[in-house]
Amino acid sequence: MKKLTVGIDVSKDKLDFCTLDQDHRVIKRGIIENKPKAIAKWVNQLDLRCTEVAMEHTGYYGALLAWLLSESNVRFYMINPFELKSSLGIQRERLMRWMLTA
Repeated sequence: MKKLTVGIDVSKDKLDFCTLDQDHRVIKRGIIENKPKAIAKWVNQLDLRCTEVAMEHTGYYGALLAWLLSESNVRFYMINPFELKSSLGIQRERLMRWMLTA
């Protein structure tokens, strides 16, 4: 079974995500509205046996996502955004890859 890792950039209105396979190749990218129905629909599509999620810890904006992932028993990691930005600068692609391999 192939392991999938999803990195999520959390903001007030949307969640940008990038899915990598076990060889760190991008297999899917997308945007989800940061609203209950949209997030729930996305979480229900995840293969729970082989998917891990890494997301920014943005407090209020990521709380719904964290709750829905927890309720669905999805393994997830919350990473301090300051730590991410200070270690890599504002390079989005490198930031997502770092999140997914941390």
